[in-house]
Amino acid sequence: MRVSVPVGIACGSDVKLGYGILKEIADDNPNVVDDPAPSIICHPLGDNALQFTARCFIDSVDSQWPVTTSCTTRSADDSAKQGS
Repeated sequence: MRVSVPVGIACGSDVKLGYGILKEIADDNPNVVDDPAPSIICHPLGDNALQFTARCFIDSVDSQWPVTTSCTTRSADDSAKQGS
């Protein structure tokens, strides 16, 4: 099963750093499978943010919400640490 987790990165932030953090978060999650590997998709600019979606295949349907929550909260925490 694949989950898609939308994440916004504030305009003016380091986009490559944000992309890397999101990729690392997906790669580090124990419920995300390695093959196929997680992918990070960049969308057109939103009103105040550059929109990304982390697309990850997970090990079971029961992992859907824990993975979504983990990716969302970790990306917010990491953005706050970076000052974004």
